[in-house]
Amino acid sequence: SPLSVYLDKIGESPLEDTTSEAAFWGTQLEDVIARHYAETNGVKIRRNNHILIHPKYPWMIANIDREAYSDTRGRYGVEVKTVGLRNAHLWDDDDVPIIYVLQMQHYMAVTGWDFFVCPALIGGQRYIEREIPRDEAIIATLIEAEGEFMDKVQRRIPPAWDGSQQAGQILKALYPKAEPGKQIALPSTSLAPILARQ
Repeated sequence: SPLSVYLDKIGESPLEDTTSEAAFWGTQLEDVIARHYAETNGVKIRRNNHILIHPKYPWMIANIDREAYSDTRGRYGVEVKTVGLRNAHLWDDDDVPIIYVLQMQHYMAVTGWDFFVCPALIGGQRYIEREIPRDEAIIATLIEAEGEFMDKVQRRIPPAWDGSQQAGQILKALYPKAEPGKQIALPSTSLAPILARQ
């Protein structure tokens, strides 16, 4: 959630930094999937363990999984995914979940590359590949939105509560006990984002 990212950026997240089992296995399988991609497509890949920074917008950083090189297509990025069966349908008909499309457009903004390939292992047994081409309109929107967000981070203006489960967990961690008899009058605009979604 935006609140989670904000608190992480200012170093005040109350949530424990624990790795889920799915994330653990995703990390374990990343190299296997990346090597399979390289062998299947006859391309050279390598890890990129550097933090990449946009030359114009220093708050735009990227940690990519791999960079690849092809004699015919040049240099590009490879972002490996492991997908549980519950989310397999999000990859049907050559689709890619929007969150990953945005992630890779962000990476293309930072690297300047023209495309990323996303090899994915679904349910531990079905291998697929998706190519995400650079989209300048999406990149321009991301730069603007991320710039506005980072401006608020620097000015310590938290994002509005979005009603997500993660935001709820953060609020419970920040305020674990209610103070009996204490009331706070909220301005009428504070509920506008929540009511607008209903």
